[in-house]
Amino acid sequence: MQMATDSAESDTADIARWRAVLVEQGIISSSSRWVALAGGRTNRVWRVAEPGSPLVCRLFGADNNPLYPNRPEAEHLVLGVLAGKGMAPDPVALVRHEGEVMLINRYVAGMTGPGNPRDVARLLGRLHGFQGNLPLRRIGAGGDALVAQTERILRACRGLPSDLPRRMAIPDVAVPRREVLLHTDVVAGNIVTTDSGPVLIDWQCPAIGDPCEDIASYLSPAMQYLYAGKVMHPSCRAAFLAAYPDPRVVERYRTLAPLYHWRMAAYCLWRVERGARDYGRALKIELAALHQAQRNEQKAGRDYAQSEISG
Repeated sequence: MQMATDSAESDTADIARWRAVLVEQGIISSSSRWVALAGGRTNRVWRVAEPGSPLVCRLFGADNNPLYPNRPEAEHLVLGVLAGKGMAPDPVALVRHEGEVMLINRYVAGMTGPGNPRDVARLLGRLHGFQGNLPLRRIGAGGDALVAQTERILRACRGLPSDLPRRMAIPDVAVPRREVLLHTDVVAGNIVTTDSGPVLIDWQCPAIGDPCEDIASYLSPAMQYLYAGKVMHPSCRAAFLAAYPDPRVVERYRTLAPLYHWRMAAYCLWRVERGARDYGRALKIELAALHQAQRNEQKAGRDYAQSEISG
């Protein structure tokens, strides 16, 4: 989330060190002013005021997240592929220094938040037009892959709440015919609404896989709560799904939605057990969505059975 705050005193040494490195490489001027940006949960981010076009400098932290890996090289690659297309910030440089990595890109001016759901759906449709031929991590598609990934996350947790299922049935859904470029972390804090439409920032965990991944990320109520402070209204959710350009993908997402809620609930538990207290409330919100999706699924099954009898 690109919300400016004053740089804390603890940042002073890092700013001085990295300013010297970037000045030496001719990336910034010695008079540049650094302002910390709030909202990142893994990496430290600064807006760097430069003549003409401000920059964003991101100092990467650990890469131990089971759902959102932290990979600066992958982000730099994707920003280069998408440069000039209005979907992502334009890259400037990837710099390594004393075992640390900093990514520098152009600052995207605008309002950070969930944006207009229809515009975000169209943006994802454009993004998913890129075929899966980049050297990025692959996310397995379909119910089997979702169940396997969720079970791995749950095995890394010490205890499970009684209302968090240990297992989930795998729905009968076709694997997508093509793999696409994914952001995977389409949350309100990573969407900037500009005069030209929404732009996705913070591409540290891109992937190749099922476009349903990005839809599930945007529609996760836990992520909406964590990054926007409230859960999206059902009408906005419906507008998003109606505006996404491929109805086959939307239908597959609807079938897989319980598994996506289950996986996100497992991830929230994983974060809670590692000290992220705000994920406790997010876990409850995602579990409520999971249970509602299960009830909807059961109702749809009963309605179908009744229609067969009536017919």
